[in-house]
Amino acid sequence: MFTKVFSFVKRLPAMYTHYWHGKHDTKKGYFVQALEHFNKAINLNPNDPKFYLSRGLIYKTQGDFHRAIKDFNTVIKIKPNSAEAYYNRGSCNYHRNRFDEAINDFNTAIAVKPNYGLAYYRRGRINYINQNYTAAIENYTKTIQFLTDNPIIFYNRARAYQYKGEYENAIKDYTKTIELQPDYAEAYYLRGECRLIQNNFDQAINDFNTTLKIKPTFTDAYYKRAIAYKATGEVTMAIEDLKKTLESNPDHIQAQGLLKELEA
Repeated sequence: MFTKVFSFVKRLPAMYTHYWHGKHDTKKGYFVQALEHFNKAINLNPNDPKFYLSRGLIYKTQGDFHRAIKDFNTVIKIKPNSAEAYYNRGSCNYHRNRFDEAINDFNTAIAVKPNYGLAYYRRGRINYINQNYTAAIENYTKTIQFLTDNPIIFYNRARAYQYKGEYENAIKDYTKTIELQPDYAEAYYLRGECRLIQNNFDQAINDFNTTLKIKPTFTDAYYKRAIAYKATGEVTMAIEDLKKTLESNPDHIQAQGLLKELEA
């Protein structure tokens, strides 16, 4: 099969042969070779936007956001309705903490391509960073319409709900996260936090137990489980967890205070 494809590629004009090899090398992670092919394709035809887009994606992957943005700018100049170029330029600006510019690009990407789930997601991330949790939830919800089985999106929406104090909604999203990724320790931990706040101590303890089974070094899970144990009258268990907390983090002030209280 590969031999037939390669034979076909050899019959393409040189610029497209280089483009095909560049895409193939990119998939293999051979970025240096891929860049060489895309550079040659661009030299042969400087007016094809997909050559610049492909090269820009490599620069973006490498963290060379300046060069990536330059290529995405060229794509937009040649093809003003390229949602991918706007999204990826916005993504570069997101990683550079230039959030206003990123939002503008994500807005344009969505205007061009209304089902662009990742653009909604990145816009939601900026809303979350800016503590605009309502807008973050709206964008994550829109993302889920198009990307229905990504645990990270449900997890991030859950965190926004949690910060808003909407604990039932947060628990539902943490539960969905866990369904999609059963070893997601942070989702169990934060669901346990919500249940602790709701005084559902036994369920909280179960979540902290699972957190620690997956990630035994999760110090805060010991501390929060200690609080739940204290609330259920299991003082000895609480003391054990507080000591484990302080073994990992001797400067944990809250654990120090609670341990002193329980041992008094």
